[in-house]
Amino acid sequence: MGLAPPTEPLAKSVAVYFYRPGRSLFHVAFVIDHRPGSLLRLLTAIPVPGVNLLHLTISISNGGGGEIAAGHLYAEAAPDVDLEALTAALRTVPGVRAARLQAGSEGLLVDDAYPLSFTAGGPTALLQRRAAFSRMIQEIRDTMRSGGLVLLYEQGLLYGQSTAREDVRAIGSEFARRNLPTLLTGFGAMGWGQMQVASAESRADRLTIRVQDSLECVGQTSAGPLGHYLRGLFAGYASGIWDAPVECTERACVAMGALQCEFLLARSAPGPSPGR
Repeated sequence: MGLAPPTEPLAKSVAVYFYRPGRSLFHVAFVIDHRPGSLLRLLTAIPVPGVNLLHLTISISNGGGGEIAAGHLYAEAAPDVDLEALTAALRTVPGVRAARLQAGSEGLLVDDAYPLSFTAGGPTALLQRRAAFSRMIQEIRDTMRSGGLVLLYEQGLLYGQSTAREDVRAIGSEFARRNLPTLLTGFGAMGWGQMQVASAESRADRLTIRVQDSLECVGQTSAGPLGHYLRGLFAGYASGIWDAPVECTERACVAMGALQCEFLLARSAPGPSPGR
């Protein structure tokens, strides 16, 4: 199976704050029954044209009495909209279990929802500016030299292994093995870069991973590959899913002038030497 040409990424955003000077902003956190029509009934209870939706998220989890959907609605309201009354009205909508209002101040709304997690009920997560994290990785390389490369690889390896264990518990080992290429692209959803995964050399025990816009390597210049954390991450995750030793080699790197980073995963091979 070959790799398709890179496609334009579909960007997504996580609501942290909104600033619209002179506007009345608000956030409603809600819980509804996970049944057909529940979300539609909630949305149609919002007055039009008095409210303009800015952002909406919803996730599914298990609650008392069946599946529930927890959501967050961010919007701006006309001056004559009573936000407290609106929230009270939403609580009376069939299928709505709870609704809580957070009002902004002077056109500023900072989301107070906590904690953040990977999908509903998943591990808690941390959002950080990409540039700041990239600088931190660069400082580790510059300060610790070869030791920094070892550290980055080992930390990626540990994180990949722990993530694989969590995924195997959630979806089962057989399903995870069958869908390893798809699961690997999930690291792209976490912000490490846009990823494409395919079998290499028509072999089921080898995978090629191409990473565009790699957080670790974009903007860097190097005589050798710089994707040490990602190399460890891919090796650790694949070894946990395959339940076998895995070697990961970075065959192309944007820091060396390539258009994208490319990694080769090989199962049942000697383990990689850190910092290679």
